[in-house]
Amino acid sequence: MPDLFLALDLSTRTGWAVGPIAPPAPTPMEAACGQEDAGAFSGVKTFPACVPEIFTVFEKWLDEMVQVHKPLGIVCEAPLPAKAQRSNAAATINLGLANTLVSYCKRRRIWHKGLPNSTVKKHATGNGRAKKPEMMKAAEERGWPADDDNRVDALWVLDCARAKAHAKKKDTAA
Repeated sequence: MPDLFLALDLSTRTGWAVGPIAPPAPTPMEAACGQEDAGAFSGVKTFPACVPEIFTVFEKWLDEMVQVHKPLGIVCEAPLPAKAQRSNAAATINLGLANTLVSYCKRRRIWHKGLPNSTVKKHATGNGRAKKPEMMKAAEERGWPADDDNRVDALWVLDCARAKAHAKKKDTAA
C-alpha cells in the first residue's frame, strides 16, 4: 500500500481527499489530453453546526478515516485568523476544527501540516488571491470532479502537499 496523505478543507461541510504522496504517473491518454488524474478518493462530509457537538462528531469521523486509510500524514488548508472569518460562529467552528485536528494528530503521533490558503490558491491557479470560481475552473481543466467547492479545495490541498513533498525530496537528493 502506498504512503497516503489525507487532505482536508475544514468547515461544517468538510471536503476531503485521500491519495498517495507520490501522485500516479498520467496515462498516455491523459498526457495527450493534457489532463491529470488527482489519483485520489474524495468527497464531502457535513457536520452539525452546533458547538461543541461538531468537534466530537468530527473527531469520530476523522478516527474512522484514519483507521480505514492509514495515512502517513494529514494536511489541511489552515484556517484564517478569527478576524478574517465571515462571523464569530464561523471562526469558532473553523478554528475549533483545526484545533481538534492538531490535538488528534498529536495524541496519535500522526504528521500534520496546515497549508496557508494563499499557498493552495497560488498552486492551483497561479494567483494566491483566487476566488472559488477560479479554483473550480482549474480543477475542471485538470479533469477533476468539480461538483463541490469543498471537495475541490481538498483535492488542491492534496495536490499542493504532493508538490511540496516532491520538491523537498528533489532538494534533499541534490
